[in-house]
Amino acid sequence: MDAARPTIVQTISPAAGTGAPLTDLSIGGMTCSNCARHVTEALQDVPGVAAVLVSLEQNQARVRWSGAADEDPAALVQAVQKAGLTAKLVAAAGGDSGAKSEKLWGMNVFTGLLP
Repeated sequence: MDAARPTIVQTISPAAGTGAPLTDLSIGGMTCSNCARHVTEALQDVPGVAAVLVSLEQNQARVRWSGAADEDPAALVQAVQKAGLTAKLVAAAGGDSGAKSEKLWGMNVFTGLLP
């Protein structure tokens, strides 16, 4: 593996629209990019999930639901727990903090591995 190439540990589905419902989670026990990858994979396996963003630095995950899916935040928490970490739902913030949060998440899409 080329150490200079970044490894994607989060994915964004091209079909995920900006109007789809979001669920934010606080993740406990995530210490490396491999942990972030396990969280990402666990969340992607939950039915109805369209996109997943995981921030190792902020110990958070954001899930975008598909438009036709029923949201099931409890299933997200259970999926992370089955992956060996802890998760708690984060209450949605009011005001225009969503735009700021979207920018921060956009900066955390790629995580590189150190050689």
